[in-house]
Amino acid sequence: MKQSKVEFIRWGMILVLLIFFFSSCGKKSTNPAPDLDKEAILKLVADDPTTFTQEITDTSVPDTTVFPKIAGVDIVKFWWRKINSITRTINVSVYPADSTQPYPYAKVFVIDTLTGNLHILGRDSSGNRVHLIKPLKDEAVDSAYFERRGANQSPYRGWRLEGISGRLSHSVPLCTR
Repeated sequence: MKQSKVEFIRWGMILVLLIFFFSSCGKKSTNPAPDLDKEAILKLVADDPTTFTQEITDTSVPDTTVFPKIAGVDIVKFWWRKINSITRTINVSVYPADSTQPYPYAKVFVIDTLTGNLHILGRDSSGNRVHLIKPLKDEAVDSAYFERRGANQSPYRGWRLEGISGRLSHSVPLCTR
């Protein structure tokens, strides 16, 4: 009986050791380069406010009273926007060099979202004063293409801007009239 207990404990210990061995053999990435590359690109975008401006609308140009007819308002007298927030989201996708690209490259989308309210003062068809408040949400997207042509020790880990799109701006949802 004593022999079977010892044998049972021995096999139990072997089983526990095998479980620990196989559970620790998972594939773990020790290469921090993709994260470092993304950080370098994010820093490059942050350090270039001229190319990656956060201005969705030009606040130096005042709002104008020229406005198309709106349901419920026959005559628009005055309108303005009240901006509550502007947020920025940056999506970075890094790709290795391949048969079509001789250098590692990254596609970056810089998305600025403006939220607020559109205020419209005017008169309805009966001549009554109307103050219409409409939620406002605009999104502006810049698409950028980066290539890594330098060494890890160079500024921004060798990443540099190779191309950028024009700013595409639209209301969210696309049709708000």
